[in-house]
Parts: sequence; C-alpha cells; structure tokens
Amino acid sequence: MTTTLQLTESRSLPLQPSASLESLTELNKALADSLRLQILRVLKNESFGVLELCYILEIRQPALSHHLKILAKSSLVSTRREGNSIFYRRAFLTEEDSHRDIKGSVLEHIDTLAIRSSNTKRIKQIQIERSQLSLSFFNKNANKFREKQGLIVEHS
Repeated sequence: MTTTLQLTESRSLPLQPSASLESLTELNKALADSLRLQILRVLKNESFGVLELCYILEIRQPALSHHLKILAKSSLVSTRREGNSIFYRRAFLTEEDSHRDIKGSVLEHIDTLAIRSSNTKRIKQIQIERSQLSLSFFNKNANKFREKQGLIVEHS
C-alpha cells in the first residue's frame, strides 16, 4: 500500500522513504554552490581530469577535489580511470534515481548559462593540447602499427 500526500491542486504524489529525504538534502547541498554549478556546466559535453578542471576553473586541486566529492556523492558526476588519471563527467540520469526529474530540470537550466570566456579559452587550450598529444603519439608509433598490422589482419 502506497501512502500519498494530497496537494491543494488535487494531485497526489507518492511519499518517498526517509532515505530519499536524506539524498534530496545532499542534492540540494551539492547544487547550492556556484562553483559546483560551473563544474556541471563545464562538464556538459566533455570529460575532464582533475588537473584540467583546476586549470579551467582556476582553482587549487584540494578545493576542487572537495567539490567533486560532493557532486559525486549526489550522483551528479561520475568518474572513469585512464592509467593514473581520473576523468569526471556528468553522471547519466537513470530510471532508478528518485531525483531524476529534479536533476534533469536543474541540468537543463544550468546548460542555458554561458560559460565564462576565460573558461572557454582554457577548454579550447586543453582540446588543442589533447589533439597535439594524440597526433604526436600516432606519428611516433605509426611504424609500429604497420609492423603489427600483419598480426591482426591477413592481407589478401
């Protein structure tokens, strides 16, 4: 049996367990800081490492890590490891997330906000550096790839 809360507009919403109340409190805490909102905005289209985010947002690593921890605790960001580096991105909103609608609405609003021009310049610089590193890697290793290609695919 589901208990419902009667609203004055004659709409009924199912009552959530108290654990949901705690997670809603954490979510509001995570969204109550302008730097964390900037982080979410920067992560809209791309993943960044901690040091890259420090560079983009002009913030020291310990302070940024604190903010990322709060965002991760509220399932607003997720991580992926590449070697020794950890990259952050926005977390995917899942059906199981009891606050999915709230998060979706807030993220949609955040996405309408402009990114500071200084942050945009730094993002572009990181993209250029990544591109140069990738090109350098493949130029350096192109011969090795050709040598190993025969091991992967037989030529006809």
